[in-house]
Amino acid sequence: MRILIVGGYSYLGVKIAEKLIEQKHNITILDNLLKGNKSPLFKRHNFFNINADDVECEKVFDSFNFDYVIYVSETLREATLLKDINNYSGFTNILELAAKHKVKKFILFVSYKIYGNIELLPADETSKLKPIDDIGISDNVREYYLVKFSKKYNLPVCSLRVSEFFGSFDEYYFKKFSKEKSLVLSFIDSAINSNTIILDSSDYSLDFIHVDDILNALVFAINNKCKGIFNIS
Repeated sequence: MRILIVGGYSYLGVKIAEKLIEQKHNITILDNLLKGNKSPLFKRHNFFNINADDVECEKVFDSFNFDYVIYVSETLREATLLKDINNYSGFTNILELAAKHKVKKFILFVSYKIYGNIELLPADETSKLKPIDDIGISDNVREYYLVKFSKKYNLPVCSLRVSEFFGSFDEYYFKKFSKEKSLVLSFIDSAINSNTIILDSSDYSLDFIHVDDILNALVFAINNKCKGIFNIS
């Protein structure tokens, strides 16, 4: 199948691309390379260095006739500025193009921070959303728009809410693109050095997931008729 990955040179985007290329899908990546250079993806794929809100995106859709579109939220990409997280023009443009070109399914990845502070843990898909930071709020907006757009234009969609993820190449990304390591890497370093692992407070709860489990969920979403909102955690 022909699949477009928007934000495909992010850490999660690269892992998605690698998995789908292994499964013999034809992969196209659209990324504006805000990180400064390409990610370590060496397998064969198509690449366009343009913004998601660029008018040139329509030419990409015209050229490849995509079956699926996967959109990695700006909140899940490395070195993304606040102004980019709160900019929805790229997301809405890709969503409109997906509907216009009648893709089989539009899959959106958003952060678990969409839940914010909830009273009952673990959260499930029916839990009330109470985002408290910019990441959670901006992903709440994206998902809300996705659901409304899907109903209006009869576009099959999936929103995958992912927990704090980790996996291979963590070290590469977080050394190159972030000031801090991922939480999991920090915890592992502390354990190796016999240091205490300290959370922000005793009331703080975290949910971690290995990136391979996210990829398995994505493959299931592509290969089956499931649509709607799912926690991947």
